[in-house]
Amino acid sequence: INIRENEFTRMIRDEQEDWVKRMQLPPNTAMNEALLENVLVMIVCILAKIPVFIIGAPGSSKSLAIKLVGQNLRGSDSNDRYFRKLPQVYLISYLVSSSSTSDGIIKVFDNAIKYQETSSKEFSVISVVVLDNVELAETSPHNPLNVFHALLEPNYPSDGPEVSVVGISNWRLDNSKSSRALL
Repeated sequence: INIRENEFTRMIRDEQEDWVKRMQLPPNTAMNEALLENVLVMIVCILAKIPVFIIGAPGSSKSLAIKLVGQNLRGSDSNDRYFRKLPQVYLISYLVSSSSTSDGIIKVFDNAIKYQETSSKEFSVISVVVLDNVELAETSPHNPLNVFHALLEPNYPSDGPEVSVVGISNWRLDNSKSSRALL
């Protein structure tokens, strides 16, 4: 296949716009480039269970994007006909702070796994652990992200995390954490 760069860019942009246009958006929501990119990347990574860290300055549509994904990808209860064919995305949010602990993060993952176990062929569910302000974990004296390696890269024979993971951050994490996910 021989596709020029501008053709490829247009194809990606069309795909981004298609996903967002299917969604019910709050009034006066600007479909800016950051929102379009964040929504598409989140959906692809959630459905494929690829851990992802969305990094950007405050106001760059990170939180809005995950909120829209959670509100619109509701499985058979979705408003959009195409979204009804997809699993329900169930968000389990954890607001990371300097007082966060490894036990707190493990509990969130355990809750997500338990909810995902309610999934069936008729009612497919993907639990998503949303780690908001994940960069603040690096300031915690409890080092809560030391459990990340095991949660994002489970032991063989598992081929990936049991649940989807979206980390939202205002700045990039250190390499040992950020190398465990798509950035």
